[in-house]
Amino acid sequence: MQKIKKDSFDRILFYGCSWTEGQEIIDHEVFDMTFEKCNEWKKQFKSIVEWNNSYHGKHIVKDIVKQNIDLYHRAAWGGQLSEKLQKKFENRSKGGTGIDEHLFNISRDYHSGKIASTDLVILGLTKPDRTFVFDNTGNIKTRLFLEWHWPTNDIRNWCVNNIFNDQYMIWNYTKTLSALDSLPINLKLQPVRNGINPKQNAYSIDQISFYVNDVWKKLEDKFLLEDCYLDKTKEMSHCGFGHLPRESHDDLANKIFENCFYD
Repeated sequence: MQKIKKDSFDRILFYGCSWTEGQEIIDHEVFDMTFEKCNEWKKQFKSIVEWNNSYHGKHIVKDIVKQNIDLYHRAAWGGQLSEKLQKKFENRSKGGTGIDEHLFNISRDYHSGKIASTDLVILGLTKPDRTFVFDNTGNIKTRLFLEWHWPTNDIRNWCVNNIFNDQYMIWNYTKTLSALDSLPINLKLQPVRNGINPKQNAYSIDQISFYVNDVWKKLEDKFLLEDCYLDKTKEMSHCGFGHLPRESHDDLANKIFENCFYD
C-alpha cells in the first residue's frame, strides 16, 4: 500500500455494490423506528426486493429510500471517509452489481468525461459470484449465477458445476481486476467483504493460482487496506437483509483514514 497525499486529488468517486452504496444502514432512521423494530418489520418479507416494493403508509418503500439516498451515501464508509478528508464525493455504487458491471460503469464514465484526472476513484470489491449479461434491449443485468432463471434445475446444476464453477468465477474476476488496473485513472481498491483475497483458502484454486497471485501482486499498490473489510463485533447485529450496520462502516472509514492518507 502506498499512502495518498491528501491534496493530490479534489474529489472521490465510489463504485461498488450495496455494501459500498450503504443499503439498509439507516433504514431505521429513515422510517423513524428503532433498529430492532426495523429488523422485525423486514421479517415479513422474503427478500429485500419484496420489501422495497411494499408500502410504508401511502408510499412505496423504494421511493422513500430513493428520496433519502444522499443520507445513505453519507452514512456509508465512503461518505464518512470523504467527510474526514474534507473532500467532495459521489457514490456511484449500485446494489446487486458485480465486478464486471463495475468495470463497465467506470470505463463508461471515464470515456464520457465523468471521471477527471483530479478524481480519486475507489472501488469497493465484493465477491466474485456475480456476472452480468446484456438483455435484448442492450441493458445490463447482473445476477448471482444460481439466481438466473434457468430452464430447469438440471440445466442450472450442470452449468454451475461444469461452466460457471469456482475456477471460472475466480479466473473471470481476476481478469476483470487486471482490466481495471489498465484504466488511465487514479484507482484504488478496497475489499468490503471477507473472502475475496486469494490468500484465503476459499479462493485458492491450484489450476489458476499462478495467474491469480501474479495479478494480485501487481495490484498491491492499488489497495487501500487489503486485509480489512466491513466487519462486525459481537455487539453488532446485522441489518434485516444481511448488510452490516452503520458501526461497521464507521470502523472501516476510520481505519482507511488513519492508515492510507497523509498531509
